[in-house]
Amino acid sequence: MATAHGVMTIEIELGDIERSLEVARTLVEPLTADYAEVLVYVYAAGQGTGGHAPARRVQWTGRDGYVEIAYE
Repeated sequence: MATAHGVMTIEIELGDIERSLEVARTLVEPLTADYAEVLVYVYAAGQGTGGHAPARRVQWTGRDGYVEIAYE
C-alpha cells in the first residue's frame, strides 16, 4: 500500500481474477471517508508485483464510484 495526496494505492494477488471488483469493494469501503481516490491493482496469484503487469485495476472515487479496467 502507498498513499499520497489523498490517494491510496493497494496491490493484491488473487487466484480468481473474476472476483477483482468484489474483493476491491471489501478493501475500499473502510477507506472512503479518508481518501478521495483508491486504486486497487490486481495481479494473478503468483505474479506479484515483481516486474509483472497487473491483470486489472479497480478505481474508486467519491464522484464516479467503482470503475474496473481489465488489462488482460
